[in-house]
This record gives sequence, C-alpha cells and structure tokens, in this order.
Amino acid sequence: MNFTEVVKRNPVTPYVRECDFAIRNPWSMSERRLLDYLLIYVREGKCNFTVDGKNIILRRGIFALFNRIV
Repeated sequence: MNFTEVVKRNPVTPYVRECDFAIRNPWSMSERRLLDYLLIYVREGKCNFTVDGKNIILRRGIFALFNRIV
C-alpha cells in the first residue's frame, strides 16, 4: 500500500501544538517518548533520529511524520 492509499484510509488530522522555523548548529536531545506526533521537514543538511533502536537519517527535502507508540 502506498502513502496516498494509507492517508485515504487513515487521514492525518493533527492538532498543531508548536511550530517553528529553526536553523540550528549541530545539537542532540536525550531519549524521550512522544505523546503526540512529530512532523519534520529538513530544508538543508541532515537530521538523525533513533526510533525504537533503529537509526533514521533524514536529508534535505524530506518530510517525516513520527507517531506515538500506543
């Protein structure tokens, strides 16, 4: 099933709690549990995430939606 089919069956309708246009030097954050969703767009450079022990690298031009684990 492709992304379009998934969204048609399960529409994404998030409540936006916080929005920011951030340009950051390299930084890191300790492990945390998401209670909501995290939508990321990488405009330049790259961003590394670890989700359930799996390393995910997002590069320029990529959108990613991380959801909470229920």
